[in-house]
Amino acid sequence: MPLGSLLGHAAGWRAPFAVLTALTLAAVALLAVVLPRQRTAATSLRDELLVVTRKPVLLAIATTAVGFSGVAVVFTYIAPLLTRVAGFSPVAVSALLLAYGVGSFVGNLAAGKLTDKSMSATVRGVFGGLTGVLAAMPFAAVWQPTVVLAVLVLGLLATSTIAPPAGPDPAHAGSAPTLAVSVNVGAFNLGAAVGSALGGLLVAAGALRWTGLAGAVLSLAGLALTHLILPRTPAVSRTDNAAVSPAA
Repeated sequence: MPLGSLLGHAAGWRAPFAVLTALTLAAVALLAVVLPRQRTAATSLRDELLVVTRKPVLLAIATTAVGFSGVAVVFTYIAPLLTRVAGFSPVAVSALLLAYGVGSFVGNLAAGKLTDKSMSATVRGVFGGLTGVLAAMPFAAVWQPTVVLAVLVLGLLATSTIAPPAGPDPAHAGSAPTLAVSVNVGAFNLGAAVGSALGGLLVAAGALRWTGLAGAVLSLAGLALTHLILPRTPAVSRTDNAAVSPAA
């Protein structure tokens, strides 16, 4: 992202897309060479579709989409927020995006570890933290030190929304978890698209500084949804529940 931001400023907004296309094609070729060939379990399309329509799976997917859309409302337009409102230069914005990326990497790893200890506490903690930092973003943006801190915290929490909500899917998917987990990843991208569109409407209305409030509302909605799918039990008991769920 920071390299893309610099490239976009130097060579136009189309240049990062061209570079990403080339990198994606190279990645596909590399995966085709290095990934081992493995047989997958035989599962019918009907079984997979039945799994996706289960209420716990649908709620987990909705939690991912709604919760991450709150991040996308702000992050899609974080560069203009940092330049127009906070007064950073494009080079400084690239450095902040690099810090955001490092924070996202660390946050994703930490969320995975914490989910193993308690999925419920991790998911609710992440969405609660996101609600707080997004709500504070409009006020933090007017002073550079506070907006730097807000961007770092947002980076730590943003990708932490990916892995934990996907956890309930395999537990409720029985013998056909493939489509359920795949759809959850699709929900993550759907949330990014919806959040970006909503943020675009706010920016077009001249409310660039206040996108964080809309993001906070969406993250709070994601937090509310977690109470419908996650029990107040440690993650350890989840393994046992997953083992007996097909029989249930």
